[in-house]
Amino acid sequence: MLFFLMLYVAVLTIVAIYAKRQVKGFADFVIAGGRQKSIWISLSTLASIVGGSATFGIMTLAAKHGFPAFWWLGAGSIFLVLQSLLVSEKARSLNVYTLPELAGKTVGREPRFLIALIIVISWIGIIAAQFSALESLFIPFIPEGWRPAVLFFVSVAVIVYTTAGGQISVLRTDAMQFLLLMGGVLLACLLLWQNECPLPHIEFFNNTFSSSQFATFLLVTGLPYFLGPDLLSRNFSARDGRTARRSALIAAVMLILFAVPMTLIGVWAKEHGIAENPLPGIILGHLPPAAGALLFLGLVSALISSADTCLLSVSSIIENDLIGGKNIRRMRLMVVFVGALALFIAFFQKDVTRLLLSAYAVYVPGVVFPLFACLWFAGRMVPNKSFILLGMLAGSILGIASVCMGSPAYSLTGIGLSAAASLIACLTGKTKAKTTPP
Repeated sequence: MLFFLMLYVAVLTIVAIYAKRQVKGFADFVIAGGRQKSIWISLSTLASIVGGSATFGIMTLAAKHGFPAFWWLGAGSIFLVLQSLLVSEKARSLNVYTLPELAGKTVGREPRFLIALIIVISWIGIIAAQFSALESLFIPFIPEGWRPAVLFFVSVAVIVYTTAGGQISVLRTDAMQFLLLMGGVLLACLLLWQNECPLPHIEFFNNTFSSSQFATFLLVTGLPYFLGPDLLSRNFSARDGRTARRSALIAAVMLILFAVPMTLIGVWAKEHGIAENPLPGIILGHLPPAAGALLFLGLVSALISSADTCLLSVSSIIENDLIGGKNIRRMRLMVVFVGALALFIAFFQKDVTRLLLSAYAVYVPGVVFPLFACLWFAGRMVPNKSFILLGMLAGSILGIASVCMGSPAYSLTGIGLSAAASLIACLTGKTKAKTTPP
């Protein structure tokens, strides 16, 4: 496995070096020039989504709840459809580089800075989760003494190819990574269930999966698919609004086609008593070597593809929105710094699901509804800035309380307060005067 891993990482690096030649300016580095076709946008969206959450996250939840673990990605698919219908085309039409810039363009400087700060703090945790999940995946395949070195090598490779070609590197490698993962998951699911019928195990709710847990899945893990910085960066990279809308809809459908077999692999592991780190156990003990190698590389791809997208999102937000510049050299240094910080966190925090849920618990209450209010009324009115900021602060503070107290109720309350403040901001906002030609 180690040989295949090294070969695979080398191929990714070669693709990135080729992509570097196409980077001519800041727009190329951050949004791939804003001229990408649907095929690249859709596949990159999917690759960005199915990282640690779609692999180790679903496996952990399937061990507890069975097939209802599907809702981790099922909720995402619902909100991707809503993104396609309500957000994608309008976000692309504003011609911005980042999500905070969108807020700045529609409301003002203070919301832009606050959203940027919340995203940077939250998304470093998501990058760390991908690196931590990589280390968990390596456990059965790589000798214990070698694991930190291999994790360091792979993580550095991700940082290097993201630094080299920026968004162009990410889009090209993401497409290859998702196709590899999809092939590995479909083949593994077919082989595992070839002697059994999975249909009796497909249930979207059961007595271990409560309505409050469903609400948490739907809102806390689903809303980032609606207005998340990494996924919206795909809209900004699309060549026009129609391409952005169509790409999000294609990704939503394909996400369901991926979520079902991925969840069924987790259910199979639960039914066969493989609860502890099930993916490596399945690869080693229950799949033919070729199928196991394909699934292993697919899982590595999933984690890498989420890490590179988040790395680029965080670094571009720091440069574009916190520093206020468009310096590619400085941004490349920022990619290295953010990647190193996330890797450091990953060495000390091994709980992938906790890292992901903590990041979402802070981001969703603090950002999603205020940002949607800004975007929805862009060009027609300016929401009341004071209430937008109040919603962000209340939501993010309650999100942090949710992480510290270990209770999703705080995060859900924060979402409600943030939504209410955003509604008041719209009701008390200023309507833009219509301009008439002379």
